[in-house]
Amino acid sequence: MEINFKFKKGREYMHLDEIMYLLSQTHWANKRHKETVEKSIEGSLCFGVFDDNDVQIGFGRAVTDYATMFYISDVVIDKDHQGLGLGSKLVSFIKSAPELNGLWGFLGTTAAEGFYSKQGFTRSTGFFMTLPKTNQGDIFNVK
Repeated sequence: MEINFKFKKGREYMHLDEIMYLLSQTHWANKRHKETVEKSIEGSLCFGVFDDNDVQIGFGRAVTDYATMFYISDVVIDKDHQGLGLGSKLVSFIKSAPELNGLWGFLGTTAAEGFYSKQGFTRSTGFFMTLPKTNQGDIFNVK
């Protein structure tokens, strides 16, 4: 039986509990609190991948000012659906959003450079500066 995956844009389509499950499978967000994820969704342009039963099996978001730039974050596909090209299609779907057209896109990764380079991203060395995390929250859990 072939599954027809659907790609949707908009917070109103996102399933918080299913996103929590997806993020629990990652090394960067597996300890995020539900309240943090909910707040991150509220402040982002969100994208999802859904199966025939409307179960969310993929997620990604763009943090943007809608004028100059967007930051892609939390791109994840359920472990049981990886290897089908859905991650690549999700990133393409995000990049093609009309709200992001003409904006400078960037992301941060330590483990998926090969995946994102196939999507047109290049390593920018010596450009970004960061502040260390100043709270005891659960924003990042990068190994």
